[in-house]
Amino acid sequence: MLMQDKQKVINTSKTIYVFSDLHIGFSNEDTNKKIIKYLNKLKDENVIILNGDTLEIWKYDDFTVTPEENIKKIQKIIDFYEGLDELISHDNVLLILGNHDFGLRLIGNNLREVIIENGKAKCFITHGNNCSEETSFETLEKSEGLIYKFFAWLSSKISILLKPFMQVKKSEKMFNTLYDKFSDSEDDIIKEFLKHSENDVVILGHTHKFDYKKFPKSIYINSGNFKMDDNYLKIEKDKIFLGEGNKWIKWS
Repeated sequence: MLMQDKQKVINTSKTIYVFSDLHIGFSNEDTNKKIIKYLNKLKDENVIILNGDTLEIWKYDDFTVTPEENIKKIQKIIDFYEGLDELISHDNVLLILGNHDFGLRLIGNNLREVIIENGKAKCFITHGNNCSEETSFETLEKSEGLIYKFFAWLSSKISILLKPFMQVKKSEKMFNTLYDKFSDSEDDIIKEFLKHSENDVVILGHTHKFDYKKFPKSIYINSGNFKMDDNYLKIEKDKIFLGEGNKWIKWS
């Protein structure tokens, strides 16, 4: 469902599925096709929340891409995968923006958070990049400025120039170390924020790491990565099931 609103509140008796970080683009194409086919089977009888980075549109070297080029990139992905357009435009599918598919707002999707109401209880769902200053929605919007684009472009060119002088294994190890540190620090920021949350449950994605923690006033869940680890959430009335297993939590 492509939406202009930034927030949507839902109250439904249907089962709700939450999937994060599918990154559907031009890699892992066979896996992407299987995921699209599976989700299309779910969508008619259930509500599906795709919690950010559903499409792989944005890369760190893409700051110089114009809105027109971005729209073409989005359409190219949608046209390539049979059933993808049917999936993301269906009334039972809510597509939350992430930092890698923020460009979807250019074709009419501006949804950034979903609130599920169940009696007095509230479950707040957003991608999670807003907890990280460098990938927040506000920063991504500012990136349309020419000065920001120039420095981002310059940074990407410097990276390209330095790449031949770095051993592949060494650079991969460095990247993985930095990513782990970034993810850990981001989790700390998220959890500090959740200590003061007014929502009963907060569900995020973004880090690709499944997580679950109880706080005095709320429950934090990261739905992880469905493509790589089969992690997802299923919400039925007052229960949230953590994937296919029997493990569930009561939230209202």
